[in-house]
Amino acid sequence: MMRLLWRGGSQSHAGTHYTVEQATVFTLPDEPPPIIVSGFGKHSIDLAARIGDGYMNTKPDAEAVGRYREGGGEGLCYGKMDVALADTEAGARTLALETWPTSALGGELGQVLPLPAHFEAATALVGEDDVAESILCDQDPQAHIDRLREYGEAGYDRVVVQQVGADQDRFLDMYAESVLPSFAAAGAARA
Repeated sequence: MMRLLWRGGSQSHAGTHYTVEQATVFTLPDEPPPIIVSGFGKHSIDLAARIGDGYMNTKPDAEAVGRYREGGGEGLCYGKMDVALADTEAGARTLALETWPTSALGGELGQVLPLPAHFEAATALVGEDDVAESILCDQDPQAHIDRLREYGEAGYDRVVVQQVGADQDRFLDMYAESVLPSFAAAGAARA
């Protein structure tokens, strides 16, 4: 059962996709958070430009950013980059497949499958090569720097980087020691 909190008294909702009984919101922020719309096709990018406070995509796609801007989108553009860091690239590819096989599902398949069993069936057809196309498994910090620069060159304002799997320390250490300093140096040179 989904529970929501709603200011100004309890509300119930019985809908097609979920039921909410006596939802109550006790506190709301003074200013609502921005709504960032993710979009991969023309229609969703146009929607982001019309109603979103920003745009997000998982690829460094200059055409998508351009379409968002040309459609009137004024908010920040966010890129999302998934990475897998392990002892070796082969280990990273295995990690990526084990933890994020849905990243290789093409088209809208990942959005329309209704049940976990359907995801399991669809990802049974996915291999390490498929996942490595969407998750950066390269263990060389320069590959991460280069990919991040691709997002910048495509017009993205911010990039969210996600390490798949549980070894977050490896990710944080590599980025702190080898990736982020190169961007700090570039920022200082521009200033």
